Amino acid sequence: MSNGPRNNPPEETLHPLVPEVLDSISNSLLSIGKQPGSLTSLQLSNYMTGFLAEAKDLNKGTDSIRGYEKAFARFLGYWQKEGKSYSFSQNLCVAFAIFLDKEGLSANTRQVYLSAIRLLGKWLVFRGVVRGNPMEGIRSPKITPLFRKQPLSLEGVTQVLQTLKEETLQQLRDKTILYLMLKTGVREIEVIRATVEDYFTVPEGQILRIHGKGREEADNFVVLMPEVKALLDTYLARRAQASGKNWPAPEEPLFLTLGKRQGHAIKPRTIQGLVRWWLTAAQVKSPVITGHSLRHTAATMALEGGAPITAVKDMLRHSSLKQTNIYVHTLDRMKRGGERFITQY
Repeated sequence: MSNGPRNNPPEETLHPLVPEVLDSISNSLLSIGKQPGSLTSLQLSNYMTGFLAEAKDLNKGTDSIRGYEKAFARFLGYWQKEGKSYSFSQNLCVAFAIFLDKEGLSANTRQVYLSAIRLLGKWLVFRGVVRGNPMEGIRSPKITPLFRKQPLSLEGVTQVLQTLKEETLQQLRDKTILYLMLKTGVREIEVIRATVEDYFTVPEGQILRIHGKGREEADNFVVLMPEVKALLDTYLARRAQASGKNWPAPEEPLFLTLGKRQGHAIKPRTIQGLVRWWLTAAQVKSPVITGHSLRHTAATMALEGGAPITAVKDMLRHSSLKQTNIYVHTLDRMKRGGERFITQY
């Protein structure tokens, strides 16, 4: 099975870092650059390293970290070459935005890069390194509110479920992960962070507590339907039996690695690889059908099944209905698009 890195672009939304003090940033570094525009590219590079270290400490998703790294590398590359006549200022950031546009990058990529620099600016202001954020007032490209990744059709879901097997513990683990994602819309990073004690019974049924993006603890949950519970119980029982236990310990990760590194918490590259492998095996993998499509599929199927938009919002743990409304808009656009009313010719 291939466990190589995923080629998906980073997600559009970059969440502000929690302002925790980093021991890795020395007092001498924090004392420079108090005046706007006084930072050198080398000094800014050091701050970027500290920013990334904090992001990793706060368990930012792999895609977010990769997005920051790419944005910082592109910004420093531009500053040291084409933008070397500028200081670290708003003029530099405006010139960088124009440069990205002339490079022919997609609106989404430009938005991710500029959002990363804006977030870095906020971080520098909070730490007293600069007085003002040089990205203040610089707008990111406008993105059409449609998803880059598409949901699976019902036929596609059926193909995936028919392809999944449970003969070996690894196959059972993979099947449980994909089924959980398809039935609840959990993200890959949320699957990785889940522990056995996050899975428990309440009077109304079974739930899985969720440790979401940008969160320091599991402060939300998804509802597990009986069919999901049955598969998850089977996986956990077989896993415990393989190690001579009655049930996994509460503190253990919900999903473990197998093979040479057996018993460790599953890694982002592993889950991305297994999802990609099974989608390919089911012959549904494409540039617009990826691991994130499973989340889109859960939302789309819930809406088509008659779920209120507020219920879907809660399932996806969106901060506002505006995010969830994109799904409604997409469905309405396809089912009731103006093109369907052109019958005169």
